[in-house]
Amino acid sequence: PEPRLLSAQLALKASYIVEEGILSIRGKLTPASYILSPDCHLSGSFAVGAWFGQAHNGDFVMTLGGYHPRFLPPAHYPQDVPRLAFNWPLSSNLLFKGDLYFALTGNCLMAGGAFSATYSSGSVRAWFSCAADFLVTFKPFHYDASLSVDLGASVTIHFFGSHTLSFDAGAD
Repeated sequence: PEPRLLSAQLALKASYIVEEGILSIRGKLTPASYILSPDCHLSGSFAVGAWFGQAHNGDFVMTLGGYHPRFLPPAHYPQDVPRLAFNWPLSSNLLFKGDLYFALTGNCLMAGGAFSATYSSGSVRAWFSCAADFLVTFKPFHYDASLSVDLGASVTIHFFGSHTLSFDAGAD
């Protein structure tokens, strides 16, 4: 068989409560999900909610991987929506990791994610990470954006004892 670049297996749960006017759909990636390689594991979940009854009439939410870190979801929104993430040990020395989220509600739009790469071999270690988070609310109009990047390396030298030299630079 041809190798697959993506295998996403979902566990789904859907409900529609007519009396309360609530539509809810939730899904979660199973441990068998991967991208590019079976070693590149995917995880995370999504949720959709819409309210048609008297309580919260007209409100809705659609999220892939949760919400902005500073967004406090109302109590009627799905609360536990883990980030869409990947974890890929490319070799015994090199690890790539990342996560992302997107959400749209009746009053705001948010998106963000993070990526990191780490190399480690013996006494040498190097790393890179970056992250971004964006939140826009419509009424009142407001936005919040944050970006960060970090780059570093370290080496441990065993000469007249053990000494670690390191370099780390970052910006927010």
